[in-house]
Amino acid sequence: MALYQFYNADLVDIPKENKGKTAEAYIDNAIISAMAKTFEEAHVKIIEMMTRYGGAIEWAKKHNSHFEFSKLTLIDFAHSNQSVERPPLALPNIIINPFKSTKYLGIMLDQNLRWNEQLAYMQEKGSKWVAQIHRAAKPSWGLTPKAADRPYIGVALPRILYGIDMWCVPAHKEAEGDRRKGNIHAIKKLTTMQRAGTLAITSGFHTSPTDALDAHAAILPMHLKTGKVLHRAAVRLASLPTSHPLCQQYRLAGARKAKRHRSALQEILGMVVEAAGTRIFEERKDKAKKTMGKKEKRVQEITSLLTEEITEKLDTLRAEKWSFLQHQKACSELERIGRVLTAWKWTEGRERVVKKQAEIEKKEKEIVKTKKDRERFVWEGDAAEKDVEEVVKKRDEEMKKGGKFKRGEEEVAELEKVLVKIRTQVEIKKGTITDEAGRVGGLETS
Repeated sequence: MALYQFYNADLVDIPKENKGKTAEAYIDNAIISAMAKTFEEAHVKIIEMMTRYGGAIEWAKKHNSHFEFSKLTLIDFAHSNQSVERPPLALPNIIINPFKSTKYLGIMLDQNLRWNEQLAYMQEKGSKWVAQIHRAAKPSWGLTPKAADRPYIGVALPRILYGIDMWCVPAHKEAEGDRRKGNIHAIKKLTTMQRAGTLAITSGFHTSPTDALDAHAAILPMHLKTGKVLHRAAVRLASLPTSHPLCQQYRLAGARKAKRHRSALQEILGMVVEAAGTRIFEERKDKAKKTMGKKEKRVQEITSLLTEEITEKLDTLRAEKWSFLQHQKACSELERIGRVLTAWKWTEGRERVVKKQAEIEKKEKEIVKTKKDRERFVWEGDAAEKDVEEVVKKRDEEMKKGGKFKRGEEEVAELEKVLVKIRTQVEIKKGTITDEAGRVGGLETS
């Protein structure tokens, strides 16, 4: 075992140069893993670890331990809620398609880490062992119940529950009256498998209660057995020496506070770390003092830097900030005055509008009164015209009765003719006089 650790040391050290890459090895079983946002990126990292200089393939050539590429298995782990395509992995000698599950060191790993394949594998192993015990223990011959439970407790149960501390959460209650939490479905399946074993040990009836069968076979119920195995694993981890490689890892896991899906194993590890003793406290205290000394030195460097370079800039920035605040205050005051002025203009305009509306109403009333006066004057004018027409008509009738009007018109017509004749003669005389005056002027000039 120790020689294999030295033999696999270079293979395990391959991914330590970059984050998101890990490698583990146990004797002749090795696993290389990569973490990325997509499977394509993870495959690129795996190919780089396999094919680069100093990678896994070169390690195999140097150590004369060539990989059997047909035995390589690829699993792309993702959450069951994510429906993503899993592409194949292309290596120089082979193209590997992803598998849904595979076995590594006796544990079935599935691509969603739901552990259903592991549970089915455990049930299959349990059924085989129960069948063997059933063949060896018969009511009339074979092993007695006292002897039959020894193989089941000492051989079958350890093989069935192998690796259960990796995935199973024991049945537990957070408070009195709450529902049980944990892998209840898996524990029920294992309970059914154990019932078949206790029936084979006790040769009881198939209708016998499960609790009675466990009691007669002197076997713990499955939910208590799984809890005992998990508690024993937690105590075993807690009792590791500080020099052990897993000591630091389990302490970190116990101190880490999981927000969701916190298992009972994590709670036990947390309590163990909390009550681990003063030695861990002293170690952490010394580390904290060293860290505080480094931070104090860093604080002094930062203080000197602040005094020499940043303080002057801060003063300048404070002055600029004060100027900016004054400018902002002036802008705010100007904006306020503008709003007040706008409000005053609006109020004044409102008053003018009201005043003009009053004047318009007054003028409209005057226009209505004027229209009424006009209609009245038109009516009175029409009445006066009618009266004039009647008077003229009466006058004409009165004048026509005596004949005087007709004679007067005839005399006026004669007089107008005489007048026109006299005017014509006057104009002729004026023209003659003008002509003579012209001739006389011409003679005088000559």
